[in-house]
Amino acid sequence: EEGTAVSKLVSDAASTSSKNGATYKMGIASFHGAGGFQSLYDINDSRGLQGASTVTTNLTPSLYWSNGCPTQACSTTD
Repeated sequence: EEGTAVSKLVSDAASTSSKNGATYKMGIASFHGAGGFQSLYDINDSRGLQGASTVTTNLTPSLYWSNGCPTQACSTTD
């Protein structure tokens, strides 16, 4: 699930950062087929990585695309 994956990535980045002193940033976008991308979390957001994890907690897979292919829920060529 998307939210869990981002949460794990944030956790790993925080752990690595505490060891090497690096600062990590994350931007998150959602793909909307022919409509392009929608920004869900800006890479420069002041909440940092934890904010990215919070924003993605309730993400669900697309109803219209699965692994790059339209699903049955997609009734147009969008």
